Amino acid sequence: MKPLGVRSRLTLLYSAVFTLLLAIVFFASYFLFKKQLEADLNHDLSDRMEALRGYIQFENNIPVLKFDSNDSEAGLFVRNATRYFQITNLETGEIVTQSPEMQLLGLSFVPEELQLIDRESGSTDFEMLCGAGDRQRARVVRLVTG
Repeated sequence: MKPLGVRSRLTLLYSAVFTLLLAIVFFASYFLFKKQLEADLNHDLSDRMEALRGYIQFENNIPVLKFDSNDSEAGLFVRNATRYFQITNLETGEIVTQSPEMQLLGLSFVPEELQLIDRESGSTDFEMLCGAGDRQRARVVRLVTG
């Protein structure tokens, strides 16, 4: 077998370098896009949770969602923001209220987990497996009565 000529070796070298550069650009773009998308989703989720706090009121130390039923925008926002929604008593671990979708997931915490979450500052994100191995992200935020 004849050794490759200069033209063939240069072509192979250029092809390898181009493939390597293309792979680097692809992976860099993927990780940058992933990071930006996650940051945007976290910001959107934080905004929704802060806005939802305005609709939660306590009556006899029981949280209740209060909004004007004639305001279609408020109704749509509350319905979307509470699709996967759960309020749990921090001391007992008892679920105070939750959405039907959240009930189907069967997510609950023991009091020790809730107290660990409460010690952390801000909100807490965690991943859980749902259904057929799908991963879901959830955010835990603190509500204080009074």
